Amino acid sequence: MRWSKDSNILLSASDEGVIKIWSSSLRPLCDPVLVHEEAVREVSLSPGDTPSKFVSCSDDKTAIIWDLDHFTYECILKGHGWNVNSCDWHPYMALIATGSRDSKIKLWDPREGRETYTIHNHK
Repeated sequence: MRWSKDSNILLSASDEGVIKIWSSSLRPLCDPVLVHEEAVREVSLSPGDTPSKFVSCSDDKTAIIWDLDHFTYECILKGHGWNVNSCDWHPYMALIATGSRDSKIKLWDPREGRETYTIHNHK
């Protein structure tokens, strides 16, 4: 789960590949959607007081960038060879980091949906 910086939105994810978006009063803001083929391991909101995007990562070897307002995906980040266990949006820069069981950390440009750098042999 992850709260937005202004505490108005809560994202939650499940082992079934479902993500839910909740209001601060814990009412669903939209219907739950199956977004990944396998378990979702983490979600991270874009920086700023009112986030407009978020990223999710999964055991299906992908991370996905989402439009928060419309709950539609913008880009699928592919390149890991195994489960993607962690993802985080940089607090100041347009940069997403993902970590995988393939012992790699990948840095991504969310504006273009492309990998910018890979750190190898991270255990």
